[in-house]
Amino acid sequence: LEADGIVEDGPDGPELTVSLSWPAGLLEPDAVRELTDGWVAMLTGLAAQAGRPGAGGHSPSDFPLLSLAQQQLEELEAEIAMED
Repeated sequence: LEADGIVEDGPDGPELTVSLSWPAGLLEPDAVRELTDGWVAMLTGLAAQAGRPGAGGHSPSDFPLLSLAQQQLEELEAEIAMED
């Protein structure tokens, strides 16, 4: 399965267009439809989450020189937010 995608500016903001292709006889059309439906649902969920206030944030991997657990990082971020 090959996926080619591009993001272009549309009238309502950026739009993702994806084209899927696969060798004939390798995948059944129903299998491809199931895969694409799942992929679209996942991307829709990610887009909805990204649009919510407070979405995102940091993870310990954003600070490789520090030894922090996710909970510690969230506590630090909360302290900094309270000081602002």
